[in-house]
Amino acid sequence: MIRMKSYVKNCGNVPTLYVDDKPCYSPAYMTYLTDRGCYKSFNDADIHLYSVCIYFGGQTINAKSEISIPFHKGIFDEREPDFTIPDMDIKRITDIDSDAKIFPRVNISPPLWWENENEQELNDKGAPGKEKRRVCFASDKWKKDTSEFIRKMCEHYADNENIIGYQIACGNTEEWFPFDLDGGVGKRTREGYEKSEDSYKSANGFNLYLSDVIVDAISYFADKVKEYTENSMVVGTFYGYTFETPARFSGHFSLQKLLRCKDIDFICSPISYAQIRNPEYEHSCMTVLDSVLLHGKLYFSEADERTHLSLYPYEYDDKLCRPGTYNEDIWKGPSDPFVARNVLRTGFARQLVHGNNFWWFDMWGGWFEDDGIMADMKTEAAIMKDSLTFKNRGINAEVAVVADEKGNACVEDGNNVMYNFRIPLSKACVPYATYDVSDFESIKDKYKAFIFVAAYTTENLKIAIKEADKKGVPYIFLDNDSVLSENMFRKFLKANKIHIYSENKCILHVNENYLSVQAIEDSGKVKVVLPQKRKITPLFENEESIYTDILCVEMKKYETKLFKLE
Repeated sequence: MIRMKSYVKNCGNVPTLYVDDKPCYSPAYMTYLTDRGCYKSFNDADIHLYSVCIYFGGQTINAKSEISIPFHKGIFDEREPDFTIPDMDIKRITDIDSDAKIFPRVNISPPLWWENENEQELNDKGAPGKEKRRVCFASDKWKKDTSEFIRKMCEHYADNENIIGYQIACGNTEEWFPFDLDGGVGKRTREGYEKSEDSYKSANGFNLYLSDVIVDAISYFADKVKEYTENSMVVGTFYGYTFETPARFSGHFSLQKLLRCKDIDFICSPISYAQIRNPEYEHSCMTVLDSVLLHGKLYFSEADERTHLSLYPYEYDDKLCRPGTYNEDIWKGPSDPFVARNVLRTGFARQLVHGNNFWWFDMWGGWFEDDGIMADMKTEAAIMKDSLTFKNRGINAEVAVVADEKGNACVEDGNNVMYNFRIPLSKACVPYATYDVSDFESIKDKYKAFIFVAAYTTENLKIAIKEADKKGVPYIFLDNDSVLSENMFRKFLKANKIHIYSENKCILHVNENYLSVQAIEDSGKVKVVLPQKRKITPLFENEESIYTDILCVEMKKYETKLFKLE
């Protein structure tokens, strides 16, 4: 009988990871290139939570770019499973950190031989410009065969005391995007759609059907992991990129259905790719975070922040990608170590004030191997542990953003209001919550004002707006024709007596317990006004506490300061 290893329950009113009945609130660390992993540095920083990649098949994770990840054969590339490589990768961690708590990212995409033998279970076409067809998520045979692979994996690691959960990954870039990047349309999809409910037969209903196909697959595999581990481990997945869905055929429009799945404990998404990680902008959340938390799910953010040590993939290994690919600016970080270090501080603060877990994603290895950065990592790990003593660890917002994921299935691809509103809103220096409209009834009395956002205005969103009208709750409605600006948001917030923390241009994160400020201009001074006087203690600097409600701080451009509020 496997003993209870991990589960999720509230701690400080935030869903929190527990391991052996103790809260495990900590940064995590992962890298694709384990031989370049900075495991010793993170262990020295008192960080003991890790992820590591496990691949069922040795095919590329990106059917379009064909980047050479995974970098080695998959467990099931041959008829008999071979765990040699994942065992070695896990051992790289545990040899350095015997207390390591590991939740592997398990890419369950099938091996090449399975796809060659099961052409009826594949998509009709490959990724754009590619001939290779990959598995269709509507395939029952794929689910059945893959569940057997999962069983063998769970049995293999049943006695491994360092593994505390699994993240089930699949599809393009491991994020449950169909490999054809066009909805995963194959024979099994068409067969299922023909038999589906009439509700799917309306305009754009096919896109919603494809999303439910993906969520049904995720839920099926999560149930199998729970069964094969005797409900002893947490299970999670990438999904629900409501504000950054790349295509209406992406299959990411059924988060609310997934949140009702009892076998899913945590939801993951990367930090925002808006503005290509420019240090002058907040690297916000892709999903409707507060809906995730409302449903009792833990949220893990993938913090793949670039630094001055980040290089293009081909600079690590010219076999990683084809010539002329992966050479965009997004793969490089700030050239100045000071800027890189402070961007990471801000990224940490965002997760802290929301009570999220997250992992530092050191993609090619060595991105964070800097004395100053690792000193901060050690401080941050201690801060997260200390934060567990607070009664309310999450965001304390007066305003909420409400969106409808279903509307994304109705619009053409490309940037729209869902993608762009967060940039000027974050500059208004006001904390805000984010929800899917399906949760509006549960939260309609909780906030002083609402911001309704719609790339396409669904009936559910119209009903929520009417309810706000009926209750006399102030709101603004943003669609693709709206002119977005920081001043527009500030005017609305001030008119409705929402507390604005600063009139300066800065990136600000705040809850009842912490305040973080990053200067984004050369003004030299940032002024922050708190709702009431607090004892304010700097956490990165060795400076005295002060008691005030008006904080004036001398700051360099891009400098980040974090304070504890008591």
